[in-house]
Amino acid sequence: MSKASQNYQDILFTDLILWAGAFATVIVAYGSITAWTMQETPTLPADAPPPVIMIELSPLPEATNTEETEVSVDQQDTQASTPAQE
Repeated sequence: MSKASQNYQDILFTDLILWAGAFATVIVAYGSITAWTMQETPTLPADAPPPVIMIELSPLPEATNTEETEVSVDQQDTQASTPAQE
């Protein structure tokens, strides 16, 4: 094995150790933060009101029933019935 090849393998091994260490650090950090936040219990004062919010909304307006209007058969659109004059 040549010296250049050995030097290249050393660089790859060094990079591998660097990235593996960074990965392990991030995983441990996220795991620790997650475990810590899951252990915290919320503390409420004894005289605090219950954590409920009730909002009363006004009723929605309804459409009124309208009487159906019928169009007379005698009424026709005069523009549609007359042929175009040029």
